[in-house]
Amino acid sequence: MINNEYDRWVIFGTGERMPLHREVLKSYFGITPSYYIDNDNSKWDTFINGVKICNPQRVIDDNCNILIASYYIEEMIGQLQSMGIVDDRIFVYPQLSYLYVQQFMSDISKIVHSPNNNQTIIIDAFDGVGYGGIEIWSYDIAHSLMHHNRKVEVYGSIEQDAVEESNGIVTRFHFEREDFTKYWDVIHEMSLEMEKNTPFTLINNWSEHVLMAALIVKCKYPNQVKILTIEHMDAAFLHKRVKVFEENMDKIICVSNKIKNDFEKRYNIDSKKLVTMTNYVNGFNKYNSSIWNNKTINICWAGRIEKHVKRIDLVMQLVERLQKKELEYEMHIAGDGTYYDEIKQWKEANNFNNVILYGHLSREEMKDFWGNKHIYINLSDYEGNCMAMLEAMAHGVVPVVTDVSGVRDVVVHGENGFIVHKQNLDEMIEGIKMYSDNEQVRELHSRRCVEVVERKCNKNLYISNLEQLIDNIWSE
Repeated sequence: MINNEYDRWVIFGTGERMPLHREVLKSYFGITPSYYIDNDNSKWDTFINGVKICNPQRVIDDNCNILIASYYIEEMIGQLQSMGIVDDRIFVYPQLSYLYVQQFMSDISKIVHSPNNNQTIIIDAFDGVGYGGIEIWSYDIAHSLMHHNRKVEVYGSIEQDAVEESNGIVTRFHFEREDFTKYWDVIHEMSLEMEKNTPFTLINNWSEHVLMAALIVKCKYPNQVKILTIEHMDAAFLHKRVKVFEENMDKIICVSNKIKNDFEKRYNIDSKKLVTMTNYVNGFNKYNSSIWNNKTINICWAGRIEKHVKRIDLVMQLVERLQKKELEYEMHIAGDGTYYDEIKQWKEANNFNNVILYGHLSREEMKDFWGNKHIYINLSDYEGNCMAMLEAMAHGVVPVVTDVSGVRDVVVHGENGFIVHKQNLDEMIEGIKMYSDNEQVRELHSRRCVEVVERKCNKNLYISNLEQLIDNIWSE
């Protein structure tokens, strides 16, 4: 059951994610929430199925656990912490899933036999939201390892678009994100598929489904499964998940020094399990100083067109602010996502002809995209080590970016980029103006961007280190 001193449960959030979380509590543990809390004061003192919605302040003096039911997990964790709520009282969905699976893992009969040399590497690309950075990384890593005669499988979902890079290497499973009744079905299906591939090393990028399936197989075949997780993002709810699964993880790759330090100091994770590996960049562009001769400053943004995390809404606000400045510029936006239609309507309604939307671009098309840009912007609230930023810098595009994880591993403020505080558009505009007004500084910083990425983001070195890491965890 749940090993905690508090026996009362409260759900934070009453939006579209709430029914799933309520069902988790009921189905897993037979628990009904004592009440709900929500930041929308118009909902206070109303009821859902007889259970009251309250002001979040109520939990301060209440001995209860709090289950967050929202997409805005990071912000809500921060809110609760600012209210003095300790981490041990704050729960996110994966923690309950793990507590549940622990109840029957102890009944699994263990089968112990020596692993053979024909080991499989399973790479998790299952829980992606499209052809984004993690998917690109997964397919590229898979092909690189296969080129080194490694046996590799990538786990993806049927709902993901098939792209050329995924041909022949992806095992696809049906995934209904919000259908709780199907949650364990796909885990069971995956675990059966994994058993066929023992011994294996799982490279877990994100998906709790893939991780849970591997845990079940590892429980049954304890010396046949190694789990290597990669922490791609500096987000508290993901860090909490790693802490929950720590004892089952053989190594934890952190994509930035900040993430590694947080795990050591804030979460007390065993330092022997932690390793920092900065993401690599595929190919480098020769520095081309002629791009700065264009009087029009080409500013660019690339990623998932999402409000949450990526903060495309702040990009829109930035454009509205820049329109009022004496600056000849274009804003180039590459990517797709749930916010794409809204940003397209916004562009057309405001007649922003200097905003160019590209939609999804292939990897080859992205090389052309970076080729004539001057300034890369990122307004994310949190990242890991942003692939778009690294690719931009590799092409000599200078970054003006928020101070999120991974940035300071490659960007030195005032030397090869401009770092701003989160959600600070005034500082963002200051950085853009500095590069648009000072030709010598922008060219110097552009050259330095290429140099630092060439030095720190070498693909061959990354693959070599990854293979060595995998070999080492099997010999330990």
